[in-house]
Amino acid sequence: MPESVRNAQALGLDRDVPGKNYIDTELRRRIWWELFNCDIFQSMCLGRAPLISTSPSKVPFPAHCNDDDITETSIKPRPMEEPTDTTANILRAEAFMIFEKLYNTDVDLLSSYEYVKSVDDEIADLVSKFPWYFQIGPNRECAILGDHLEFITWQHHMINSCICMQRIRMNRPFIHTRTGNSWEVCVKAANDVLAVYSNLRNRNVDEFRKSQKFLIQGYQTFSAAVSLAGFLLVERAFPADNIRKDIEMIIADLAYTDANISIAVDGRKVLIKMLEMHDRRGLREPLDPETVISEIATVFGGEQSTRKYLKRCDIGYVLNDEPATTGPTAAAVPVSTTRPVDQTVSDHAIAATHPQASMAHMISMGTLPEYRDPYYNMPETIQFTFDDNYMNWDVMLQHMSYYQQ
Repeated sequence: MPESVRNAQALGLDRDVPGKNYIDTELRRRIWWELFNCDIFQSMCLGRAPLISTSPSKVPFPAHCNDDDITETSIKPRPMEEPTDTTANILRAEAFMIFEKLYNTDVDLLSSYEYVKSVDDEIADLVSKFPWYFQIGPNRECAILGDHLEFITWQHHMINSCICMQRIRMNRPFIHTRTGNSWEVCVKAANDVLAVYSNLRNRNVDEFRKSQKFLIQGYQTFSAAVSLAGFLLVERAFPADNIRKDIEMIIADLAYTDANISIAVDGRKVLIKMLEMHDRRGLREPLDPETVISEIATVFGGEQSTRKYLKRCDIGYVLNDEPATTGPTAAAVPVSTTRPVDQTVSDHAIAATHPQASMAHMISMGTLPEYRDPYYNMPETIQFTFDDNYMNWDVMLQHMSYYQQ
């Protein structure tokens, strides 16, 4: 990522320098704003300062148009009410410019509820003004577009889940004291985070699971499910029924992906483990959340904020502060409950060692090293890391249209 930023600056992409023609100018702007989005996304996931220190707004947004609206000598912008190839890129950049305010200073602004609320209010206002095809109804319904525009709905899922997860990250530190409206914000974000995904899925589940778009968004979907599972683990007052159904839906869907893809194998294991820990919490049995902290840290904004969140709730049977033993942990033993994970999930819960699988071929942003199944023996730590050779830890939105099925 740092090298990508340096190269972009060396090419003058951070300045509003016209290209040799309209196509060249648009490409420069698209690349710069995509790089900005990648940078802020990593800031949100890792809790780090952005690498791009200059104001990105010095460079105009790409034109709101389709690729075939641009020639070397002309460009035909379209109204925002009409979905185009660049709609999602522009809306995501607008949202990330708001989120950037939390990270572009040495001051820990995330610890100030008033500041967090001001940012959250601004993002809520922006989302309310999104065009009709990027809106979610009161019953989690969204616009149904034609098959030729299905990629727009997938982009909607990506932006919606990303915004919801960040709203959860921002407000999570304040919900244990019910500060302001932090609780209500988190409940709504948790309810909406997989809303667009569900709409896409329920049209035709079998075709959905075979879709290349489902595959390349595997990490984003997994991250949303982890956010929900975190609430189940810690927030006893959180409305669990719908959230659990969403998590089990993702676990079941990931079971149908290629067994050589790490997010399908290892990501499912993490989600299954978190659900089993939730069930053990209900039985007040001892847990060891330290075994999942490193596995979910990038979803929660870094290891420090993840650990802090679990500890601040001060639930002894949720967070075990004692050092891990060398034998199997309590979380490694399956438990029968009145709310079992769906049978498909249970059938795949126990496995031996899985080979390391690269996620590069699915346009992945993280890698999972080889590890032993946590339900079979003492779990080793799963580390999610960034691939610096791929500058966008969120999937490049413009690529979505290339995977028509």
